[in-house]
Amino acid sequence: MSRPLQYRSVNNTSIATSAGPIAATGNLSPFTITQGMPTGDLMVYEWYLRFYGTHVLTTSAAGTVTANGSEIFIRQITLASDKHSTIVDQVDGLGLFRINQFRYGTAPYNVTAATASTSAGQNIETNLVLSMSIGSSLPTYIRPYDSILDLSRSRPYVVVQTGSPAGDIITGGTNSVNTVGPFSLEIDARVLNGPIIEPGDPLGRTPETPEWMPHLQLIRYTITAAGNSIRIPLPYGDRIYRRVYISQRTSTTFAEANNTMIAGTGLVGIEVNSFPWADRMQNATLQAYNKLNFQTETLPAGWTTLDFDETGRYADFLSVLDKNNGTCNLIVDVLAPANPSLYIYLESYKPIPDGALRSSQLAARQAAAAQA
Repeated sequence: MSRPLQYRSVNNTSIATSAGPIAATGNLSPFTITQGMPTGDLMVYEWYLRFYGTHVLTTSAAGTVTANGSEIFIRQITLASDKHSTIVDQVDGLGLFRINQFRYGTAPYNVTAATASTSAGQNIETNLVLSMSIGSSLPTYIRPYDSILDLSRSRPYVVVQTGSPAGDIITGGTNSVNTVGPFSLEIDARVLNGPIIEPGDPLGRTPETPEWMPHLQLIRYTITAAGNSIRIPLPYGDRIYRRVYISQRTSTTFAEANNTMIAGTGLVGIEVNSFPWADRMQNATLQAYNKLNFQTETLPAGWTTLDFDETGRYADFLSVLDKNNGTCNLIVDVLAPANPSLYIYLESYKPIPDGALRSSQLAARQAAAAQA
């Protein structure tokens, strides 16, 4: 049944950015890029986003290179379509970089500024993967297209919003000129080209059409006071959760914090309708398990993941698809250092909206609903 996925170059756009004298604590106006992408009888397995450009700095007092400045500079990324609504929902560059690291066992390729005291141009670059397609492991075979993104009836687009190089790329110092640009946004994809095998195939072949759509969402939670068993509401009623990633961040610089907001002994868990679906465990225990489970030699500072994907089967994920009203809460013990926040990333799968379905899929869904 399987056919090879193909690589396709989607777009390579040069973006002219503003430049000029600013103070180290000043702000070079962020810019937003909106880029449409092709549609047709094809399905996308992964989007590859490469964002790169040049940073020029002259100083009278050198500053400090920001760790992961290339990723922090990307404030948020949204991938959406006119039929699916959001697919990647306002996720920041550093968060997506780390999630890629968890998923693939190694950090994506990036280039950060090498020095904070040179007038020579410095290249910065980050590479990010924008989709979360997986196949469900069944007893006799794996269907690799169960959550591939079908674009037969939709028009996708990506929106990238940046921050300011003062503070994102370089901190401190007295910068007389802090210039970025031009930048290029390159988008490539691995696709399954048509004709796509659909439900009701006359030859009886297994359909290649997806059963779910991937979804990645960021919730930013500001910690206002230290406390135990703080309940943070998560979406309920429209998805199944594969993983919930938690990153401890300083809200002013967006930098990662190493267990200063959730201590190693702090408890972390999830409850659904007051039932402890993920029993509260010590943060340090979860992090030790994450290191082993994701096969990463160095765990990113202050990251914790609640993982419901042990076998690759959708049936084992945390389902909150109940049509009745209900609640899903992340429960954490938190501390309150200066400017504390939690970035909570929800890796989920949702039923495909009717408007994004092929005619054969919609007919099958309506027939199943009529028999229910």
